[in-house]
Amino acid sequence: MRYLWLVVPIPLLLGGCKPSISTFSVTPRRICPGDTISVRFKTSGQPRLTVVSHGGDTEDTTTYTLIAEKRKKLAFARQDVIRVRPGRPRDLLFMVTAARNDSVHALKTLSGAAWESSLRLNTLSSTTGRPIRVRHTGREAILGGDGTPSPAFTGLAFAGEWELAAALLPGESIGGATPPPDRFRLSAMVACEAGAPTP
Repeated sequence: MRYLWLVVPIPLLLGGCKPSISTFSVTPRRICPGDTISVRFKTSGQPRLTVVSHGGDTEDTTTYTLIAEKRKKLAFARQDVIRVRPGRPRDLLFMVTAARNDSVHALKTLSGAAWESSLRLNTLSSTTGRPIRVRHTGREAILGGDGTPSPAFTGLAFAGEWELAAALLPGESIGGATPPPDRFRLSAMVACEAGAPTP
């Protein structure tokens, strides 16, 4: 008679006993008051969802926590949803993605899964102290960099491709002692409106 011995690591034997969260999504991540969200998840174990809201001056943050429980063990996953208050400014940050001898550029696409279509641009401004050319959804404008709001993008949704460019100021150089900024920061006045973006 022959015997076959198998050595199986204990974690493999116990792996099925642990709870797990394979997918968890809350969309969109930025909404207007009154908008609805979609929560999707897949777990191993008994799921439970908790919702906690935190108020702020310009926006409210709601934290969705998914808990999976199995054999008295827990697994957690969290996602935040930001409810923007209309008529309040919101910062938009764009990292520089390309640099030339005389200018810096940023290219970024804001996802519709993160930005609800009811969130619209009212005015856009910049306090960088340098003119910035902004292109978004078929429109283009120059922001003066002195904080003056531009209505050029009024009515457009936040989601979509953004392209920004700015010339180097005197004394700045790529890789030099005074490099240009590595990011653009814009201030957007938010509006909430239903319907398709204005072309």
